[in-house]
Amino acid sequence: MPTYHENYVRRGSIFNKGEAGILLNNTAVGVMVDETLDMIKRLTIRQAKGFMFVDEMLVDYNDGSVGRDMMRIKHSPSNISEIKNGEYAIYFEGI
Repeated sequence: MPTYHENYVRRGSIFNKGEAGILLNNTAVGVMVDETLDMIKRLTIRQAKGFMFVDEMLVDYNDGSVGRDMMRIKHSPSNISEIKNGEYAIYFEGI
């Protein structure tokens, strides 16, 4: 269930001044991810007399827990995680 809090702060922040907001649970984030991926798959751009559309999409469910793993550069498709193996990361906490 989504949870409202008046002061969500990014974990690890040195300041306790955050923002009011709603923190989504794993199910809600999953719905948003699925809907966003679906919109990207169906994306079509029409300009002048030409069309551009998505014909292939590769998703990386990055499960790295250290900073260098989260921002890693993919040198080949074999370096990615195409299957979601855990819960989505939560970067904020209510203080």
